[in-house]
Amino acid sequence: MAGCPGSDNTKAWSKMALIFDNNGFWQLHSESRGHDLFCLHTCAQMVDQIFRENGLLYAFIGGYSTVLYGSPRSVQDIDVVVEADIPEVMAALVKQKPLCLPEQYEYGFASIFVKTGLKLTKPDMNMSRTEPVQVNIVMSGYTGSPSNLDSCTQKISLPRTGVSVSILDLKTQMAQTLSAYRSRGDHKDYEDLSFMIRRYHVEITQVARHLRIQDREYLLERMTRRQEFQLANIAAQAFGFPTDDGGGSTSDNDAGEMGRGKRARLGSSSSAGAAS
Repeated sequence: MAGCPGSDNTKAWSKMALIFDNNGFWQLHSESRGHDLFCLHTCAQMVDQIFRENGLLYAFIGGYSTVLYGSPRSVQDIDVVVEADIPEVMAALVKQKPLCLPEQYEYGFASIFVKTGLKLTKPDMNMSRTEPVQVNIVMSGYTGSPSNLDSCTQKISLPRTGVSVSILDLKTQMAQTLSAYRSRGDHKDYEDLSFMIRRYHVEITQVARHLRIQDREYLLERMTRRQEFQLANIAAQAFGFPTDDGGGSTSDNDAGEMGRGKRARLGSSSSAGAAS
């Protein structure tokens, strides 16, 4: 079946979203790999329009949100948080022809595919196909996702088109990524945090007190273990921790929670050099 494999209701769904089963998911997932950012941005514009038309409050999160903040890293899909449960979201999306929706989904999470209409051409393989984009939808507040989106989002313009879409504000973006990195240790989360600190270290100083100190400490520890001492010092200053050059400012509460020996941690670059 064109667009969404695994469904046996082609005619019934021809003017609406198409439905895929488990086998169809893996086929669509495979087809959605390898697209460029233009395809992702096109998908984001379509998602924004569909969600707004259906009164769904949303925000892009995860790796794609970091890309919208300016990160150069590649992403394969789009993550979005919605202030509604997934059955409510599906009831709205089933009327949308460009979408492929799953037969089954969790109460708070579902992966869908958006048919952007763009073509991916591979001359060396003599093939051209419509490019589906995987969009992972999570209900706000589900498994640690942000809630009260109207108070933690901001608008940003998509490249080329200038269309304004919703992403997490800097404070929430940092808090979410720090928490995710501490819980799963994914190198992509580390890359995102490193980028955000290099690009937005001045702005982060304004929101650092809202970030959990355990998460901030964990990131600094990982940076020093990787011997990225310059980056660790930038992060320490942004987070309001003392550094080996005397920078940073720490509140009494933070200082107490940091515990003995935290001040010396970022000075390990000199001891590492002496040991070598």
